[in-house]
Amino acid sequence: MSTIRVSRRWFSRYRTIQSALDQAPSGSVIEVEPGVYHEDLWIDRMIEIIGTGAKEEVVIVGKKYATIEMSAGYAVLKNLTLSQARTNDSPVVAVHRGALVLDGCDVRAEKGPGISIAVDEAEPILRRCRISSQKNAAILSRSRGKVLFEECSLHSESEMTTILVSSGDPVFRQCTITGTKGYGVFVEENGKGLFEECNLFGFDHSPAIGIDGGSPAFIRTLIHDGKTSGMVMSGGKAKFEECKIFSVGEIEPAIRVLAQAEPRFFACTIKNCPQGAFFFTNGAGGMIDQCDLYGFSRQPAIWILNEAAPHILQTRIHDGNKEAVFCEKGGRGIMENCELFGFNGDLVSIRSEANLDLLRCRIYRGQRHGVSLSLKATGTIRDTEIYDFMNAAAVHVSKAADPEFIQCSIHDSLNGVEVVENGRGSFDRCHFDKIRESNWNVVESRPVILDIEHGTSADPDRRPNPLSLLWQNWSAGMIGQTEMKRKLLDLIRYYDYLSDRKRLGIEKLEPAPPHAVFCGPPGIGKRKWAEFYGLAMNHLHFLSKGHLVSVDAAELLESPPEEAEERRREVTARTEGGVLYLRNPQSWAADAVSAGKWQSWVDWLIRLVNEEDADRIVILSGPEHPLKEWLNHVPELARKFQHWFEFRDYTPEELVQLFERMAEEENYRIDESARRRLWQEMNRICRENAEAGRAERVRHFFQMVKYRHGQRCAKIAKEERTRELLTLLLPEDLAVKKEEEVLPHDPEWIETLMKEEKQSHRSREGKTN
Repeated sequence: MSTIRVSRRWFSRYRTIQSALDQAPSGSVIEVEPGVYHEDLWIDRMIEIIGTGAKEEVVIVGKKYATIEMSAGYAVLKNLTLSQARTNDSPVVAVHRGALVLDGCDVRAEKGPGISIAVDEAEPILRRCRISSQKNAAILSRSRGKVLFEECSLHSESEMTTILVSSGDPVFRQCTITGTKGYGVFVEENGKGLFEECNLFGFDHSPAIGIDGGSPAFIRTLIHDGKTSGMVMSGGKAKFEECKIFSVGEIEPAIRVLAQAEPRFFACTIKNCPQGAFFFTNGAGGMIDQCDLYGFSRQPAIWILNEAAPHILQTRIHDGNKEAVFCEKGGRGIMENCELFGFNGDLVSIRSEANLDLLRCRIYRGQRHGVSLSLKATGTIRDTEIYDFMNAAAVHVSKAADPEFIQCSIHDSLNGVEVVENGRGSFDRCHFDKIRESNWNVVESRPVILDIEHGTSADPDRRPNPLSLLWQNWSAGMIGQTEMKRKLLDLIRYYDYLSDRKRLGIEKLEPAPPHAVFCGPPGIGKRKWAEFYGLAMNHLHFLSKGHLVSVDAAELLESPPEEAEERRREVTARTEGGVLYLRNPQSWAADAVSAGKWQSWVDWLIRLVNEEDADRIVILSGPEHPLKEWLNHVPELARKFQHWFEFRDYTPEELVQLFERMAEEENYRIDESARRRLWQEMNRICRENAEAGRAERVRHFFQMVKYRHGQRCAKIAKEERTRELLTLLLPEDLAVKKEEEVLPHDPEWIETLMKEEKQSHRSREGKTN
């Protein structure tokens, strides 16, 4: 290995670095003495360039192009200061290919970026470098190669960003990232990046982190001390693990999650941010898992609105001036196994048609309400403990809010539950203890109140009537469909009102016909709710029996005319006093059968719904838009079906509940470590475009999980198979099927088992011989 020395002294053989590069054989070392070298270097061979003396005194200033352009497979630069002329807007270092190692260098850019990594063949390694730009990004990364920054100090004075990741997956370890006007890190749609044990601070005009569709990962990173947000995300699936975010958000929330972004925060601490920790909006989602949030003075810790739907697991949210969680304007989400305490506002506030579910949470020690719902808000609060609210009711429901409280414990508070200003809701198996004034304060409202465990309502003055018992028992067993339940309950209450007027001899009103349309995907409970409708109308004396007869329209149309007519007479007789649940009438348009068949069966339907004092209700069932088109062709029939109930397909949260119920019914338990996997699988089912309904696919998935669990347990010796082993589902049981696996629903299942049995038999024979 030869060594070449470059010096600015007059009688030196090499007075420029490029002249030494041109003469140096591959593998040489070029030592550069102190001085200022005005030149653009093109590195096209494997070489080392090392500054001698203090690096501040060994300065290379680019003239027209990049100061350093790398096109070799490998090269090393150490102990140098690299900069640009003020009029030069090229990058200081441009890596076109290969592994360029910068160690202990200063890179100072003016108009252009400090480091540009623009092609996939570029794989630079930078250690212990200081890289800055006055009017551009310090780092511009577009390479899908292996890019590494370690222990570097990165800074930008520009309005852009310190680090821009347009594509690829660069790694930043133990780097300090600072700036003034722009972002610290900005990741575009095709970008990723790993930021491990980094330190981002000092961003007063833009967030420290901006994500526009990218999916970077931040591990054990500090994000702190900035006036605006710590980060903002629009799309993408960023990951944050064991990060600490503090002293940001004087102007905006610390973390803003927008427009379909789905970040994941695991074991993070977010503290002392005046404008709150999280702001979810515009359909954003994501997960907050095992985090610690505290110290918020001006805004809620978590704010959810505009169809955003985060999932918050095992998280502590405490010590703030406003609300812990504020969900409004159609916001949704689920909180599970969380602990909330120590806020001056309501701990959980759900408003303006928002829906937030609270499962197995502890909510305590607040200055106002523990859970407050108003303005048509909904949500399921299940197995939750709410206590230590000495200035107001632990639970507040008002202004047409309609939540479900199931098996909750409410204690050690001034008042238990207050339902006022036309509030609604249902309270099932809730336990009250040590309430100072009153368990219930109900004013101008009609909640359903039931303590099934004791067979009486929690307040003896408000014993539920049999209709309330029927509704509560039925509703508790059905998952989801909050909006449909509200509409159906409103309709039942209206007919209850008509029934009371009739009982008291008040002048009869002409009610809308009770016939209805139940529209939505298959397997989502339409038939079950039709059965409830019949029983409720029987209780209100609008039907004499209330039973349900389910018939597919094909049964009434596919037969020869005489048989079809006989079949219709049979259905007419069987449905007397009950509900005719007619499935898929839209499948038989006028052009699908002969004109005679079509007209005769439509005339039959019209007669059924037009009967005077009929002791029968007709419910049409099928997909929404085809049903509407079909009824538009028969206006006389359409006028009789004024009650439309739209059944929406299950959300991921509801699919999780459905899976949990299936598991519980068969004595399985889901390990806490498997819940994240379960959530991922339910999201996958929702994203799939399949003919089968989501509920059917969850049932199918559950069968796969049981089979996988059985395969895992079968590998354990019989004497070691404990009850816990045979009932506990782990993450590997919930993993999606691998290509090489064969499961019971596969056609080749039996064949595969036979092959395995033959192989096992041969193996045993070989050992015996």
